[in-house]
Amino acid sequence: MVDNRIAALAEQYYPYVRDLRHEFHRYPELSWKEFRTSARIVEELEKMGVPCEAHCGNETNVAAYLRGTGPGAGRTIMLRADMDALPIQEESSHELCSENPGVMHACAHDGHVAGMLGAVRILKDLSDQYAGTIKVIFEAGEEDGGGANDFIRMGLLDDVEALFGCHLFGTVKEGRAALRVGNFMSASDAIWITIRGLSGHSSTPHLAIDPVNIAAQLITDAQAVVARLVPPTEIAVLGFSTIHGGTAFNTIPGEVKLSGSLRCFNEETRQRIHTGLEGLLKGLTEAYGASYELRYSNSMPAVINDERLTKFAAKSAAKVLGEDHVDMLRDPQMGSETFAYYCDKVPSCFYYIGIDADNRMPEGHNLHHNSSFCWRDENLRLSMECMAQIALDYMTQ
Repeated sequence: MVDNRIAALAEQYYPYVRDLRHEFHRYPELSWKEFRTSARIVEELEKMGVPCEAHCGNETNVAAYLRGTGPGAGRTIMLRADMDALPIQEESSHELCSENPGVMHACAHDGHVAGMLGAVRILKDLSDQYAGTIKVIFEAGEEDGGGANDFIRMGLLDDVEALFGCHLFGTVKEGRAALRVGNFMSASDAIWITIRGLSGHSSTPHLAIDPVNIAAQLITDAQAVVARLVPPTEIAVLGFSTIHGGTAFNTIPGEVKLSGSLRCFNEETRQRIHTGLEGLLKGLTEAYGASYELRYSNSMPAVINDERLTKFAAKSAAKVLGEDHVDMLRDPQMGSETFAYYCDKVPSCFYYIGIDADNRMPEGHNLHHNSSFCWRDENLRLSMECMAQIALDYMTQ
């Protein structure tokens, strides 16, 4: 049954949420530096009369607590939003544009914070409809390892029986939600490689050890690590995104640095690729008399959606969007999310709300981590309404 009160409150609070989103978008902050953002979150929660905790495990994590006064089983659930921006210079042609040079909300986290604050207002107004506690967390640093483990370390998940999170997502059409049971978003590693050779003049390559040549072979040959060491039934992506080396066109540099990422869905596949990449690096550098350093960072598990909660969330979202606007995805997504850490601890569901507006927005508007990324404010209404509907349905089931 559709709860018309949620829809009415979402409509009432839409201007409030829109204005917040605009504010957060104009003043984006990088991972672990979300000082203004977290302070504003606390300020808004205090205005609502919602108990909250700043500096929750780190300098910018925020936790809030909604206490129900109505009938029911007295459950404890958790809702999560992230808040950090990216080191990207936003397109100056955008009507809504960052005022912090070189920093941009290019992954919709401004909307996640604003939409969650709207959902909190709705659930606060409806607190006489449920018993128990709804914990709401605003996570720092999602783009750089995340504050999820800080919340976990502090014990905030110890009594939580269900956790829900939402991402405004560019590959999903406006007005639609997308979910998947089981593997939803991939595990990942950031890869950092240094290849050390011997610098020299390009006219006498035999007197040098060329790390550029080794790096070129590595980038090409690394694809065979996935193609030949990972079972064809498993999904994995291995690629390089940066390469730095050299200072002059006629000088062989002494070292080259590369970075890239690995994405997969299980630990066995991750270890197969680690072993293969190490072996390839060892063989190439030994063949040419070079040396290497290989390390991994930002390693996280896959987002594994709980079957019961995912089906539950899909039914709740259908009350808001209509059953024909809720998609159960066939294939997992290769992006990664620190929401995975919560999935490791408690039954969880992560879902997408679409922001792809087709030709109603400029080309490239739906490309995450891109300077052209932008989306329509109207999507906030459905975002906060779906989150509130899911939470209220779960608390009153």
